[in-house]
Amino acid sequence: MLWRGQNYGKHGVKDHKSSVVIERSIVVNVRIFHEQLVRLIQRYGAEAREQRQIYQRLSQLLPDRWRALVAAHRSRGLGPTDSARAAFASNDFINLVEEVVQFGASSLEARIQYETHMMLVDARRSLRAAGKR
Repeated sequence: MLWRGQNYGKHGVKDHKSSVVIERSIVVNVRIFHEQLVRLIQRYGAEAREQRQIYQRLSQLLPDRWRALVAAHRSRGLGPTDSARAAFASNDFINLVEEVVQFGASSLEARIQYETHMMLVDARRSLRAAGKR
C-alpha cells in the first residue's frame, strides 16, 4: 500500500503549517480464491464496525475531554477565554483530535475494503450468470 502526503494551505498553495492530505492506494487481488475473499469480507466488515463504534464513542467524549482541559487551565488561574484558547492549543487536545481522526480514517478504510471485495464477489456472480446465458 502506498502513502503520499503533501501539505496544502488555502487556495491549494503548499504550506507546511496546514494539515497533511494523505492519499492511499489500495491494491486488490482479483484472482483471489472465493474462500479467501469471503474471509476478507468478514474481516473487513467486522473491523469497519468495530472502528466505527470506537470513532463514534471518541467523538462523543471529545467535548467532555475538552471541557476537562479547559477546567485544568482555569485552575491555573487563566480566564475563561484564555483557558479555552490554551486548551485548544495544548498538545493533549491535539492528540485527542488526532486519535479521533485516526479511528475515523481506519473505519472508513475498512469499509472501503469491505465494499471493494463485495463488488468483486458481485462482479464474479454477474460473469457467471452471463456465461450461463
